[in-house]
Amino acid sequence: MEDDVVIEYGGDNAEMVKMITRFLLICIVAIFLEFGVMVSLFESFKDPFIIILTIPLSFIGIVAIHLITGDIFNIFTAVGLLVLIGIIVNNGIVLVDYTNLLRKRGYPLHDACVEAAGNRLRPILMTTVSTILALIPMAFLPGEGSELIAPIGKTVLGGLSFGSLMTLFLMPAVYYIFKKKDDERKQKRVNYN
Repeated sequence: MEDDVVIEYGGDNAEMVKMITRFLLICIVAIFLEFGVMVSLFESFKDPFIIILTIPLSFIGIVAIHLITGDIFNIFTAVGLLVLIGIIVNNGIVLVDYTNLLRKRGYPLHDACVEAAGNRLRPILMTTVSTILALIPMAFLPGEGSELIAPIGKTVLGGLSFGSLMTLFLMPAVYYIFKKKDDERKQKRVNYN
C-alpha cells in the first residue's frame, strides 16, 4: 500500500462506529458510577470490586448467545449491555452483603461463604429465571419491530444467565480469596502485638 493512500469510512459505517464508541463510553461511566455507589454503601473497595467482576463474566454469555443465534453486534446490543450492567450486579450485591452479615455474626470465612451461597441460591435463581423467561418472547419471537428489540433481549438474556451462574459459583470463591488475605493480615497484627 502506498503512503499517500488514505482510508476513510463514511456513511452508515462511520455513524455506527461513532454510536458504539459513545455507548461503550456510557457503559464505562455506568460501571464507575455503580462502583462508586457500592463503595459508599459497603465502605470498602474490595466488596464492590468482587461484585463488578460479574460484568466481564457476563460478556461470555453475550458472545455465546450471539454466536448460537448467528446475530451480529449492533447498537441495540450495546443498549442491552447497558441494561445488563444495571441488572447483573444485583445478584452480587445480595450475595456479598449476606456473606458480610454472616461474618459479622461470627461465622468463619469458609462457613460464611458456603452458607451465603446456599441461602441466597433460591432468591438469585428465582429472580434470574423469572427475568430470563420474561425476555424469551422479546428475544426470539417474531413480530412488529422485533428486529429492533430482539438484540436487546438476547444480550440481557445471555449475559444474565451466564453471569448469574458465575455469581453463584465463582463469587464465593473470589470473596474467600480476597478476604482470606485480609484475615491473615489481621491475624499477623494480633500475633505481632
